[in-house]
Amino acid sequence: MFKGKILIAMVVLALAAGCAKKSTIDTAAQPPAPAVQAQAEGTQSPSSEPNRPAAVAVESSAVAGLAKIYFEFDSYTLSAEARQVLQNNAEWLRLNPTVRLIIEGHTDERGSDAYNLSLGERRARAAREYLATLGVDQKRVSILSFGEERPVADGQGEEIWGQNRRGEFVPAPM
Repeated sequence: MFKGKILIAMVVLALAAGCAKKSTIDTAAQPPAPAVQAQAEGTQSPSSEPNRPAAVAVESSAVAGLAKIYFEFDSYTLSAEARQVLQNNAEWLRLNPTVRLIIEGHTDERGSDAYNLSLGERRARAAREYLATLGVDQKRVSILSFGEERPVADGQGEEIWGQNRRGEFVPAPM
């Protein structure tokens, strides 16, 4: 019985170590890790953005009522569409005052690992700063950069890369 528990613990640690790819996190307002990260079907209206496909199959944060934002190549500037999404996300946060938020910054595969981690962080930080201008307390929001490590679409080409240049909003209970 004791050996079985040790074996299970070793497997869990090995899996955790294998999953611990590079990422950067802003520890100034770091909430606890989300207990559950549910996925549900949902779409982002990308029709106004030329480098995005007609629909995104899965929105990881759609269950919580939070939507993704997208960025242009090599940019962390918030588009008008991204600002509108952030306004909706800020309203959701006002209606859910006990929820903390993790903003995950993602990039496409182009660029070095270090550059992409930095760009993902700048994207997440830009979203957090905009939420702050909308009245969201920055203590409720932390940022995490995955760079190119967690693509939602595999392959190459502007349509694929456009899906991967994003900011995702993951609720983390207080």
